[in-house]
Amino acid sequence: MSRRVVFSVLAALVCLVAAAPGASAGTVIFTKGTDIWAMQDDGSNPRLLIPVGAAAGMSSIQQPAVAPAGTTVTFEGSTKVNEVHRLGLCGTFPTQYSCFTWHYGFNATGVYRWTGGATVERLTGAPAYCWNCTDGDQAPEPRADAAIDYAFQHCQGWLDDGTYSCTGAIKSTSGQAYPACSDLPDDPSPNPANASQLAYTGCTSGGNSAIIVTGPNHAGEHVVGCDDAPQEDASWSPSGGEVVDAEGGLEPGIWVYAASNTSCAGTSRHAVVAPSGVTFASPRHTGSRILFEAQGEIWSVPASCTTCAFPSGATQLTSGGDNHAPAWTSAALPAGIPASSGTTPGTGTGSGVSGTSGAGTTPAPARDTTAPVTAVTFSSTQRILRQRNRIILKVRANEAATLTVSGRIVVPGTDPKLTTVTTALPAGKTVVVRITLSKKALRAIRRAWARRAKATAVLTLRTRDATGNTATSTKRIALRR
Repeated sequence: MSRRVVFSVLAALVCLVAAAPGASAGTVIFTKGTDIWAMQDDGSNPRLLIPVGAAAGMSSIQQPAVAPAGTTVTFEGSTKVNEVHRLGLCGTFPTQYSCFTWHYGFNATGVYRWTGGATVERLTGAPAYCWNCTDGDQAPEPRADAAIDYAFQHCQGWLDDGTYSCTGAIKSTSGQAYPACSDLPDDPSPNPANASQLAYTGCTSGGNSAIIVTGPNHAGEHVVGCDDAPQEDASWSPSGGEVVDAEGGLEPGIWVYAASNTSCAGTSRHAVVAPSGVTFASPRHTGSRILFEAQGEIWSVPASCTTCAFPSGATQLTSGGDNHAPAWTSAALPAGIPASSGTTPGTGTGSGVSGTSGAGTTPAPARDTTAPVTAVTFSSTQRILRQRNRIILKVRANEAATLTVSGRIVVPGTDPKLTTVTTALPAGKTVVVRITLSKKALRAIRRAWARRAKATAVLTLRTRDATGNTATSTKRIALRR
């Protein structure tokens, strides 16, 4: 895609300076496995902050957030307690219902707040049974006025025939309304310098994915940046002057946009270039540096970076894998909540480690044996010529995983294979997957249409987590002109 980007000659020299950060000036909060951890922003003193057991009944907690100078930590908690197969209702209501584990029920994900002490507070509704739906409140972020903005998403339908539809909205504990686009708005981020203004992703402008900045009821709404691929987790600089996000597409990496932009063609800067096969996520602007997630670790670069290389131009702050979704505050946080039942936190990939309180030892991490659980949203009938000869899916996983999509086109005669697509699925984030049809596949489809025959895409989706657990599902899509 084309961009209007103004670079000075000197800006290109930024990446030649040492990438190591200076003295620690704040706290980084991040997800590790199923818990939330903290460390100094130079990577030192990693420690358990909020164990998953603090959020009763939740199987994981993630997406921590904090204001740039705040001590209130918000996060989302997810549970599978209301999966249909856990309730013994498979095939009983209604009788034709299949027992898919993707249906988590109402409020499967909820918003939590921690302000210090030994407990957390759930701010949204309690989980409840729903026979063919999943919904929840996610990606909460605190505002400067102590209110919390978050995204809501509800999905309903039948996964076996592909008719599974989702709707979304941006909400706030303040009661303010933030009407959003008809797509699936996500990742709301309040402006630290203006509590009533937020940025969010998931919408489009001129055919491209867009970052939208708005006040309540569309007040001052404007586009600050666009990309040919969906953007990831937009967030503000502490001053409110810039918005940073992670992008894929033709120019992948970390991008910085002027918050004063009013169109896709405004001022922007490609801060960090993502190499082939590497996906960036959850960038956070600290004022002097930008934090982000890549390859299961937390990294940082100078905030002034322009086309900095990865990993040579970045500083790695964590190790051991399964580290995600950083947040940052200049304040010192209270002591964390002890692990529940006297357990000692481990460094495994999500299952936790049991230990004896006061024993002074930490046993080897228990191995994660649970396969990733994914929700796949797509239209069972797709007009591929309008979609630029592509098949489009939206995939969301409950844990970080690698997704591989393969398949074939079923038409009279030989069934041509589809191009295999592999992409990273960050935990709890919706990823748009586009499968471009080859010329051979398009010829076969057009021949089928000319004969008034059907053309159907049969897709195999395989997800694999960091410990090798895999899950496989099959989807069928009717292809139309």
